Amino acid sequence: MKVLLVLAALASFSAVNGGPMELAEKILRVIRKCSRHHQLKFQDVQAALRHGQLPTSDEGKCFVTCSLEEFGLIKDKKFSVEGSYALNEMRFSNPNDLQKANEVTKLCEKEVSGEYENVCELGIAVANCGLKNSRSEGIISSELW
Repeated sequence: MKVLLVLAALASFSAVNGGPMELAEKILRVIRKCSRHHQLKFQDVQAALRHGQLPTSDEGKCFVTCSLEEFGLIKDKKFSVEGSYALNEMRFSNPNDLQKANEVTKLCEKEVSGEYENVCELGIAVANCGLKNSRSEGIISSELW
């Protein structure tokens, strides 16, 4: 339960910091759905918040993957470029930020190609690629992640 409260706070943070309210609401729905199937450990949430680390436990990796599937970033065991562009459109109203986000999508299309045997490993690869390249493009701050 403690984990869900922390994740709900993150969804609220997204809405307050420029994200549309519909995105924050979707984040909450995704958290509820994926947490029913994959128990995220509080240590995974702490590591994410304190150090920007993605989960290393199997359940944590699968939680991330479930979330990315729900947002359309993973489809048929592959990174979905179309899903990424659609999420970028939902998330970024500033044309400069949208352009940067679309550049991240192009980079991840090259970096995370092919089909993965273990879809939970794919989710972590997509998330790592997105975080790394979003930092370098200046979309997210290193202080946050």
